[in-house]
Amino acid sequence: MSGTVQGNASATAGGTSVAVQIDAGASLPTITNTGQIAATTTASTGLSTAILDKSNTLNSVTNSGAILASSTDGSGRAIDVSGRTTGFTYTQALASSTQTSTPGIVGAIMTGSGDDVINISAGLTQSKVLLGAGNDQINISGTTIAAMDAQLGDGDDSVTISGTGVYNGPIDFGAGNNSLTVNSGASYFGKFVNSGSNIAVKVNGGTLGFNSTDTSNMGSLAVAGGTIGVVVSPATGAHSLINVTGATTISAPTTLKVSVIDFGVTANPVTVLQSGTLAGSSNLTLSIDALPYLLKGVLVGNDTAGTVGVGVQRKTATELGLRQSEAAAYDAVFAAIQGNTKLSSLFLGFTDRNSTMLRYREMLPDHQGGVFDVLTQGARALAPTQAATPWAQLGNLSLYAQQAIWDEHQSANLTPGNGGSGWGLTGGGDVAIGDHSRVGVSIGYIHGSVRDSGDNEVTANQFGGGVHWLTDLGNLHIAAYGNAGYVRLHEKRFFSGTTDTSAAVFSSVGRWNGIAMAAGGKVSYEANAGAFYVRPSGELSYNRLSENKHSETGGGTAFDLTVAKRTSSEFAATGLVAAGVHFGNVVDPEATTLRFEVEGGRRQVLSANLGSTTASFAGGQSFTLDPEDRRSGWLGGVTASLGSSIFRFFASGQYETRSDGQRIISGRFGFRGSF
Repeated sequence: MSGTVQGNASATAGGTSVAVQIDAGASLPTITNTGQIAATTTASTGLSTAILDKSNTLNSVTNSGAILASSTDGSGRAIDVSGRTTGFTYTQALASSTQTSTPGIVGAIMTGSGDDVINISAGLTQSKVLLGAGNDQINISGTTIAAMDAQLGDGDDSVTISGTGVYNGPIDFGAGNNSLTVNSGASYFGKFVNSGSNIAVKVNGGTLGFNSTDTSNMGSLAVAGGTIGVVVSPATGAHSLINVTGATTISAPTTLKVSVIDFGVTANPVTVLQSGTLAGSSNLTLSIDALPYLLKGVLVGNDTAGTVGVGVQRKTATELGLRQSEAAAYDAVFAAIQGNTKLSSLFLGFTDRNSTMLRYREMLPDHQGGVFDVLTQGARALAPTQAATPWAQLGNLSLYAQQAIWDEHQSANLTPGNGGSGWGLTGGGDVAIGDHSRVGVSIGYIHGSVRDSGDNEVTANQFGGGVHWLTDLGNLHIAAYGNAGYVRLHEKRFFSGTTDTSAAVFSSVGRWNGIAMAAGGKVSYEANAGAFYVRPSGELSYNRLSENKHSETGGGTAFDLTVAKRTSSEFAATGLVAAGVHFGNVVDPEATTLRFEVEGGRRQVLSANLGSTTASFAGGQSFTLDPEDRRSGWLGGVTASLGSSIFRFFASGQYETRSDGQRIISGRFGFRGSF
């Protein structure tokens, strides 16, 4: 047949359709198909049969085209020769080496009680194969991909898979002396149904994969290299079991490939192969297919006991390469993942380090010290210690305003690191007391933002005020200040989706308050030589931030955190040397002049006590994460100012780098006027 033969049933339930029917009394020994033979029923019930032999004379069907039987209820029969008592052969192959179309068969193949043979060397097969009594054969070869459910009769039956052929589905061998052979390059995936000790299995370099948690029984297993596949459910303990009542021999290097179907660990290795006798388990090498990055596999083979076991364990913090703070949260985070169906399902799919560690870090609270950094940097940048105009020349009343911006980056070290930025605005005034000194007050606002892993972010808004004291003793300048502020903090944490563009799976929001305090003192001396000057300076600064406890909402019990209060402080000394030039009339204080200077020096942390972050998931154990150590570093900058003792504009930029991989870039500009 080279054309199309089509049988269609009516839409009435229970209707039947047949494409080719050989009636009783007729004779048709062979059908060769290069076209399409198809039968279809569209009702909810009804039988469709592509080839139906009622004459019991059809000995063989050779197919290089398509044989299709489609029924809504799945009962379609591609070939029905079930009345025969002698052998039947179905052959599926390319008609020639130049054939470009793919041959295929969809629907059941039903034979009688003879010795039947199914030979498929090309194309696709989607069939339930019901072979009756007799010594039956199924031979899959070439590039065939067969989705098959084979039910063999009670004779001595064999299934052989060769080439790059793939058999995917269960096999019921029935009674008799039966065999399955998987040759090099070929694959079997499925399970043995109603199996016993009457099946001899040989793997000659191919793949024997059992893809369910059922037990597949056999009489013997001989493996001469290749792959044996099983599945394990660490969460439930269910697993494939290859049960060999006789001998198992593994005579060449063989891969034991394990597919993990859910996230979790096994309390002990589970037995995936059990045999009457076992030789060569040392030839097995474990390979776990798509194993979550947080987990590892363990292979335990024991020839004496006749068993091969597989364990799934969580990797240690060292094996994962976790940093100090990440390791401190490992127990709690793993418990949260394992205890939540959605989280465990997501982590089951994260098999590489980058994807896994991104989501792992997203489950951690802010803890690196970034919030303290961005707020204290604002306090330092906005401190009222700018001395471009001698303070004694400012008049009875002087007002000023200044704004600063900064950006900081903390490299990963003890923690995953973070980035942050901020800006602030302050304004104030001071009055003269005596001939050399001034006292004043100021108010200000600081906004900071800290970015952790992924899209996690903490924003801080500080509102506060302070006092300051300034004095001039000739070329010696002394300043002291103190301020305090109320801080409102807002955190958003996100658990990223499975791809870079997919929406977040979980999101949590946290809100809490705090108090920030800062104090400092600075001494500088300016030595002049005509238009040039040098100004060494020294400064002491103290910063403190106290944050209240808070509980997150919105992410659910497996993602929301309850975070304890935290207090951080730092005491530091800064030494700088500035060199500059003064353009204009430096004698007349009311003359407009331009000053430009560069400075450099070191900021030395004398003591630091950044608060650790203690947190817990709902119902879980608490964990404590230490921040990055505070380090000293070098800094440099430039400053320019224009004005007189009556008014002066100023702008500056500074770069600071610390030994722990942190860098801070800041800029400041402002105005001071006298009345």
